[in-house]
Amino acid sequence: MPLIFPTTFSYWKWILMKYHYLILFSGSLDKPLSVTPKTLSAWEGSCVFISCNIKEEFHRRINQWSFVWYFQPSFDQSLNDYSGTLLYSSNQTATEVSSEFSNRVQFVGDLGSKNCSLKISQLHLSDNGSYGIRLYWVPGELKTSDKWFETLEIIVHSKYI
Repeated sequence: MPLIFPTTFSYWKWILMKYHYLILFSGSLDKPLSVTPKTLSAWEGSCVFISCNIKEEFHRRINQWSFVWYFQPSFDQSLNDYSGTLLYSSNQTATEVSSEFSNRVQFVGDLGSKNCSLKISQLHLSDNGSYGIRLYWVPGELKTSDKWFETLEIIVHSKYI
């Protein structure tokens, strides 16, 4: 069924209004978390630096926050949250980091600067896969909490070609 526009609006005016709305309100729809790049490639035995920043956006002031890094994250319906192999948690009471990553993962960010970057050293071929960070926060004027999830892929190449 074709779209029917009111006779007072032309098709192009309607399109321009929609784009104007998107541009006007896009600041409030930005992601609160920036993980770049979305794909990293590295050699077996080397290290990767995962750049991550927490952003304060228009109408979204973040007062209290914490985050958790996972390897091979998946959404758990029973928890209504993500889970996976724990790499790092900004919460000191969190469970232990996985033994397969315990001496190879280092938090290299700065909590005061809202930098949540991570370094993984001595990469193994088994480290190939999906990584994710779960951000939890309490907005400034609101008393409810919120959360966000971002992922990236790490491709580990064998040093022998």
